[in-house]
Amino acid sequence: MSEHNLHLHAYAGRENGLMIIGDKEALRKLGQELLASAVHEESTAESDWPKQVAVLNSASPYADRPDYQVSIHLQVGALPDSLLKRARSGTSTAVFLSICFLSLVGAVSLPVWLWKAF
Repeated sequence: MSEHNLHLHAYAGRENGLMIIGDKEALRKLGQELLASAVHEESTAESDWPKQVAVLNSASPYADRPDYQVSIHLQVGALPDSLLKRARSGTSTAVFLSICFLSLVGAVSLPVWLWKAF
């Protein structure tokens, strides 16, 4: 297993995803390593955790998550429950709705206050 110098770009909007960007040599090296690990290595690990075969050595695509890392693992059996879909980290719906409500109250109160002041 080796590290590969690639760039990550997270995007959100009409489509959401993570883009992996690299030059021909970096992508070729990653592809060769992935093919070699998939063909030649049989997993003898007794762990439920899939075997790590590559790490993308890159800067985080997020300003607030400098420790972000992408690794590639070889699946040999069923995925453990801890690896199944997780909720997206971010502002919760309750916090978002609370902020919207307080903004609405402020937007209504300000004109009322100004009307009474003059």
